[in-house]
Amino acid sequence: MIPGLDAAYRLLDWSPDGTSIYVTLSRSQGTPRVRLVSRANVVTGKIEPWKEFGLPDEPGVTSMSRLIFSKDGAAHAYIYVRNISQAYVVKGLQ
Repeated sequence: MIPGLDAAYRLLDWSPDGTSIYVTLSRSQGTPRVRLVSRANVVTGKIEPWKEFGLPDEPGVTSMSRLIFSKDGAAHAYIYVRNISQAYVVKGLQ
């Protein structure tokens, strides 16, 4: 068990140096389009904000998937859902 971590956090992956785990809050607070990832030290339990991922200002983005990191931590990937629609006004239909 890692000190300081409870059910409020979701584990994402190990950091490249093996001393920390990337975590995020289980329930998104604020917009579902942005995810704050923190690093939790496995020995001390100290949790520090690390990076923010997502698309805060993109129209139509409603959610994003789990973040996936490369083993060296230099790259990441995620999928986001975008719902875009258009409204049309039609005149003269009979």
